[in-house]
Amino acid sequence: MDRKVDRRVVKTKRAIREAFIALMVEKDVEKITIKEIAEKADVDRKTVYNYYSGIHEIREDLENEVLHIFERETQGSSLGLTDADSAFDLLTKIINDNMQICSQLMRLDYNSNFLVKLIEYFKQKIRQEMIKNERFDPKRIDIAVEYVTSGLFSAYRYWFNSDRTQPLEEFSREVSRLVLSGLIVYMISI
Repeated sequence: MDRKVDRRVVKTKRAIREAFIALMVEKDVEKITIKEIAEKADVDRKTVYNYYSGIHEIREDLENEVLHIFERETQGSSLGLTDADSAFDLLTKIINDNMQICSQLMRLDYNSNFLVKLIEYFKQKIRQEMIKNERFDPKRIDIAVEYVTSGLFSAYRYWFNSDRTQPLEEFSREVSRLVLSGLIVYMISI
């Protein structure tokens, strides 16, 4: 019986999150109401409040879900310090697999909790990989990490906010070359 209840809870929460994402496409997050989410999810407002205290909690739940996906999918990856194409292929796959929610979350301003958490996660991962590379000047690691993460997320935010005429795979290859070319020269030069 508990299993059945758990599936219903999961299904209901998924419907609420999907309704919220659909509404994010239509309007600014601050203008979305619980009533609209309930109608779109085909549940009562009370049901929404059974799971979430408000809009910001739904958004935070979505953000955490996407962060968990990035963490799970990049676990064990060097994130491009040895093979940039593989790392950017992985990032492209994660984004493509979660395009609708990534699209909405990447459009948020730079101070959103999602972007702050995602950038911090990637800073830690990239720093760990740089420290392992004996050819890299240890005094330059922090600057390089800031450069890579800032450039990476600025570039992807640019793509998400553009008309997206350039395919994501092609865009990722360009960003890969740009970020890594500058990084390698900087980190190895004496």
